Amino acid sequence: MGVERRHQAEVVAAQTDSVEVIVSDSRVISRGSQFGHVAVQQTFRDSVGYVLRVSAEEKHKIETELKRRVAVTNREPANHGYSLLDDSCSSNVADVANLIGIVAYDPRWSAFGMISPEDIAVGLAHSKRIKEKRFYPKQRP
Repeated sequence: MGVERRHQAEVVAAQTDSVEVIVSDSRVISRGSQFGHVAVQQTFRDSVGYVLRVSAEEKHKIETELKRRVAVTNREPANHGYSLLDDSCSSNVADVANLIGIVAYDPRWSAFGMISPEDIAVGLAHSKRIKEKRFYPKQRP
C-alpha cells in the first residue's frame, strides 16, 4: 500500500498585527531634519508610511524597546543626546526593526555609518514584511 499524497495547497490562517514606520521629507529649518525624519506620526511635511506585518509578540518587543529608549533618554538627557551617527530617528528605527529580524536599511550604502531617512525608506520598500504603503501629504495650516 502506498502513501496517499496531497497535492493541494493548504490555507493556514495566522493572526498578524502591524506597525507603521513613517518616513518624512526634509526640512531645512530644523537641526538634523535637513535629511528627513522617521517617526510614528508627522503632519507638517509630506510622508510615506510603511505598514509592516508583525506578530503580536514582535509588536510588543518594538513597543517595549521604544519605551525603554525614551525612558533612558529622559533619565540621562546629557548622556543620550541626538546624534546623526548613532542616536537619530533613523538609527533607532533601524535598531528596533533589527530586534525582530527586519532589515530596515542596507549598511553597504550608509555614509560613515550614518543611517538616513532615505536609507530606511529604501530598505523598508524592499522588505517582504510590507503590508501596505500609505502616502500622507503635508497638512496646510
